[in-house]
Amino acid sequence: MKFYKLILLALVFPLVAFTGLHKYYVSLTQVDYNEKSQALQITMNVFIDDMEMAMNKTYNKSFNLFTDKEPKDSGTYFEEYLKKHFKVKLEGKEMTYKYIGRKYEGDVVYFYLEIEHVPDVKTIEIENTTLMEFFDLQKNLVKLKVKGKFDSLMLTKDNAKGVLNF
Repeated sequence: MKFYKLILLALVFPLVAFTGLHKYYVSLTQVDYNEKSQALQITMNVFIDDMEMAMNKTYNKSFNLFTDKEPKDSGTYFEEYLKKHFKVKLEGKEMTYKYIGRKYEGDVVYFYLEIEHVPDVKTIEIENTTLMEFFDLQKNLVKLKVKGKFDSLMLTKDNAKGVLNF
């Protein structure tokens, strides 16, 4: 009986021993088209520690997010970073979005963006390379809701943009 327990332990231990060491690199972006206000409303959530590391390395500055040591002008840096890494095209035309702000909740930072004056959405292209320069396994999930229809994109370093038709 002892022998079987040792064999079972020898087989199971490698499977579970290092599962706690693996970290998942994922962000979620929700894009909703508001027909009434004719705007694309975008909420992106990213793990705070991943975003902090990216900001520290990108700008060679200590951000200390969600603490009293966070720089007062960090919003300006977030806006610049997102404009470089998150792009939206409608009907083939690159759009400019407004950075509305951010909110920290738990271990996540939520970014709020908006594209105004959008009379209709037929074709949307999303490119999201957020954090991909630092994490090869980064996945950026984009969920879209346009005129009652839902669709999604799973973006990776090898495939960082996608097109959807509504």
